[in-house]
Amino acid sequence: MKRSISFLILLALYIFALSSTAYAESMTKGEDNTSYMDFLIRDAELPQIPQRPDMNSPSGLNNEILAQYNAYWEAKAEHQGIAIPDMELLQSFTRESTRKLIEDRETSNFLYSPVSLWLCLNTLTDLTDGDSRAQILQVIGQQTDEARKKQVDAVFRSLYWDDDASICIPAMSVWLNESTGISNLLLDHLAAVHAATFQGNMGEAAYTAALQAWLNEKTRDLLKDSVSNLSFSPDNGLAVSSTLYLKSGWLSRFSKDRTSPDVFYSNFGEVMTDFMHDSSMGAVYKGEGFTAVILDFEDGGGVSFILPDEGRSPEELLRTDDVFHFLFSGREWGDGLYGKINLSVPKMDCLSEMPLRSSLEQMGITDIFNSEKAQFSAEILSDSELAMSVLQQYARLIMNEDGVEAAAITISTDGALFRSPEAEIDFTLNRPFVYAVMSEKGIPLFIGTYREPK
Repeated sequence: MKRSISFLILLALYIFALSSTAYAESMTKGEDNTSYMDFLIRDAELPQIPQRPDMNSPSGLNNEILAQYNAYWEAKAEHQGIAIPDMELLQSFTRESTRKLIEDRETSNFLYSPVSLWLCLNTLTDLTDGDSRAQILQVIGQQTDEARKKQVDAVFRSLYWDDDASICIPAMSVWLNESTGISNLLLDHLAAVHAATFQGNMGEAAYTAALQAWLNEKTRDLLKDSVSNLSFSPDNGLAVSSTLYLKSGWLSRFSKDRTSPDVFYSNFGEVMTDFMHDSSMGAVYKGEGFTAVILDFEDGGGVSFILPDEGRSPEELLRTDDVFHFLFSGREWGDGLYGKINLSVPKMDCLSEMPLRSSLEQMGITDIFNSEKAQFSAEILSDSELAMSVLQQYARLIMNEDGVEAAAITISTDGALFRSPEAEIDFTLNRPFVYAVMSEKGIPLFIGTYREPK
C-alpha cells in the first residue's frame, strides 16, 4: 500500500491545512482531553523568554523584581539584535510565491503567509533527498545545509516572543505513523531547527485527537472549528504541521467611539461596514501605482496598508516590483508626504481557503507529489512509498480597534526622506486594497488583499 505524506500548516488566525484526500474520507473529531505529550518522541529546542515583571507589585520593588526586570530587558535587546542572513532569498520567495498563488483569485479576499509556507518547505527539505529536495531548494533559495539551518534558526528566534504583553509564537512539528521509522540523527536535527516529533497509530482516533490538541494549544483555540475537521488516515505515513500565533495591540489604538458604518466600494457593489477612524501626525508613502501607510504595534511590528491608484486592482499591484520594494523597505521608503493623517480602516474578519499544490508545482516542486518520483531522506524508514498529498490552505485575520491577531515583529523607523509637509492627508481604505504584516527584520509574515467585507 502506498502512503501519502500530509502537511498541515496552521497559524493562529492564519491557517494552512495541507491534507490528503484521505482526510476528507475519514474525518474524526479531536478529543479535548487527549494529551499530545503521550506521543512525543523528541521535543523542539525553544528559546527561553523571561516574563516582563510587574513593577506595580503590591509587595513593592525589591532585588528579585529588579533582577527580573534587568533579565527581561537584556533578553529583549538580544532578541531585537538577531540578524537574518540571506534575507534576499526569503524576499524573493515571498514575491514569486505571492504572485503565483494570487493567480485566478481576484474575486475574493486573499490571505497568505509567506514565512509559514517557507518554514514548512524548509522542514520538508530536511525530510527529502535527491531531485525532490533539489526542487524545494530551488524554490526557497539554494544554500548549503549549514547556511540554511542558520537562516531558519534566525528567522524562528526573531519571531519567537511571549511576555504576555506581546505574543508571537511559531511552532513546527512532524507526525509519524507507528510503522514509519526515523533515525536519532534526524530527530536531533529537527529538534535543533525547532520542530517537535511525534509518533503513533494514524488509524487510531487518539492520535488524531493528539494532533488536534497540539494545534489548538499552539493557536490558543482560535481555529478550533477548522482543527476539528483535520484527521489522520491509516494510509498516511507522515505529516508536518507549522503554527504561528500573534496577539498585539496598536501603538496608538483606535477609539471605539469613533467607529462608524460607512460604504466600502467592493467589486460587487456598495457594502456597508464598520470603519475605524484616527487622526494623527504621520507619513503617507507614495509608490508606482499606490499610496500606503504603516501602523505600528505597541511592542514592535505593524501593518502596511497599500491602496492602489484608481483603476488598478490589488492583484495587478502585487504583480509589480515596486510594491514589494516598499514592503521590504518599510519606513526607509524614500517617497512620502508627512502631515496629519485622517485614517479610515475597515474592521476586518477575513476567512478564506486556498489550494497550494498547483502553485507549488508551477514553481517547480513536482516530484514530491508523485509516489514513483518522490525521494525522502535515508534517515526515514517506511515499508511503503511516500508521496505528498493534496495541499489546502485556510486563512483568517481579525482586526479591530485594539489590534491584530496575526504575525509581526518590529519594523525599522529610521532613514525615510519626505517631501514638504502637508497640512492634512485623507487616507480612506474604502475600496479594494493590499495589506501586509512585516517584522522589524523585513520578514514577510502575511500578505493579503481585502476586496469586500464578510
